[in-house]
Amino acid sequence: MNNINFVVSTLFCAFMVSACGSDSKKNTDTGTNDDEVICPDEVVFEDPLVRVISVTDSSSDDILVQVTLSELTLNQQSYDFDEMHSSSIESLDISSDGKSAICTIPCGLFSAEGEYSMVVNAPAFEPKRIEFEPDYESDGGPPCRNRFSGSYELSIALDPEH
Repeated sequence: MNNINFVVSTLFCAFMVSACGSDSKKNTDTGTNDDEVICPDEVVFEDPLVRVISVTDSSSDDILVQVTLSELTLNQQSYDFDEMHSSSIESLDISSDGKSAICTIPCGLFSAEGEYSMVVNAPAFEPKRIEFEPDYESDGGPPCRNRFSGSYELSIALDPEH
């Protein structure tokens, strides 16, 4: 009985695969098949992955114009800010040791999607660790996925020092 089930299952699967056939169509404009797409080697980051769009005083809603970012992690691994892809930086001054960066708001940073964590600080405010998992709004779509645009926007509120 098990052999019969195996044979029937195998024949059914073979039938389903052959019934699907190929949806490949000849493209009369180029003379190639539509499924023969050649993607460019270059990856373009049209926008930084993350854009810090506002930082405010949680007690007064006053707007801060600069903050310090430090203690960067990506997927639970520590990184320095000078390890970021240069095309993903906007209005960001990285310290000489790479461990921190001054963000003049709005600022843009990062290109790799993942789980981020960093500390945001400003004079007279408590440091605040924030965690976020940003995605680009668009990756250029199939089949190539090589044009990344549409930043994840961060608005942060800092508490004054006590």
